Amino acid sequence: MKSDGRRTLSQRVFILLSLVAGVGLLAWVLRRADLGRTVQELARMGLPAGVLFVACFGVAFLGPTLGWHLLLRSEGIPVSFRTTLASALMGKASNLVSPLMYFGGESVRTFHLAHVSGTPKRRVLATIIVSEFQLLAGMSLSILAGCCVMLAASPLSGRWILFALVGAIALAAIMALILGLLLGKTGPVVRAMDLLIRIRIFPKSLASLRDSALEMESTVREIFRRRRGTFLAAQALTMLSPLSQVPLPALFFLLVRRSGGEATYPGNSELAAFFVLSQLLFMIPATPGGVGMYEGGMIGLFSLLGWQTHEGAAFSILWRLDELVFLAVGGGLMIHYGLTRWLLGSGPGGEDPPPPPPVLPVPNHAEAPVHRP
Repeated sequence: MKSDGRRTLSQRVFILLSLVAGVGLLAWVLRRADLGRTVQELARMGLPAGVLFVACFGVAFLGPTLGWHLLLRSEGIPVSFRTTLASALMGKASNLVSPLMYFGGESVRTFHLAHVSGTPKRRVLATIIVSEFQLLAGMSLSILAGCCVMLAASPLSGRWILFALVGAIALAAIMALILGLLLGKTGPVVRAMDLLIRIRIFPKSLASLRDSALEMESTVREIFRRRRGTFLAAQALTMLSPLSQVPLPALFFLLVRRSGGEATYPGNSELAAFFVLSQLLFMIPATPGGVGMYEGGMIGLFSLLGWQTHEGAAFSILWRLDELVFLAVGGGLMIHYGLTRWLLGSGPGGEDPPPPPPVLPVPNHAEAPVHRP
């Protein structure tokens, strides 16, 4: 128990130190980008800029959430879309404070829906795995399409084109590898567990969990193979996430020009280059939520494409403000459901939550008879 406590404390210290480093980097980046001009730019654009970014990110969030809800319903998991939306918001909030901005909220979503619906966690997790794969597939396909546009008329040097191509091909290869593992007779989780059991690493504990893992992977394969209509519909909805982010720089510069600023309207090749490089650069940030690194990368991309650095800072601040909206809403829901302990790494172990108490039938009469001595 003490070692677990020390490990949890060390993780918290690491996250805190990386957050402090990220905030320091953020302050340096904004100072280099001329914070005064950045604030003036934001003040000129005003509320319409915030509404525009909220709308785009709302579409990017709702698309995969609707797709995940279709997967849940296809598996007979009795949840309303309102419950799915709450769970997705809590997962989003967890992702935003995680060092990996695309992952981290799966455990929160799993425990929440398993507890609410009384469904085993392994079945809920199976739908999350498929949903996350669809998000990766949508991102990979969008990046590959963006690379094709870049090659047709690229505004960048050969070094950056090579970086984009290598990143896109690597991401597509990872997606194909994951798909092959998921569709195999035995999935990656069970294979890893079998290997650990053979070399005598926690053999008893892993053996007791193997059947649950096997059932989870079987559910994943069933969604891929037998529920193709639902899978394709969910994939189409998930594609809204990357596609809604492509026109953001163009819409941003349109607002800059309408507010009296001077900005060059980007062409299709520039939009494609910005989308591809931003998604690749920010896929694995090293600070919680990518604080500092994200803003620095955004300003660097604006400079690389010949745009103003203070506009890049304004763009990144608008992006962050929308993330703060998701963090506030999702964090509030986590407090409401009592799930904040997973953000701190102190959630329960692997056992399923207790099923909800049975609902007893209510008699038709107003109250039961009272027996008196």
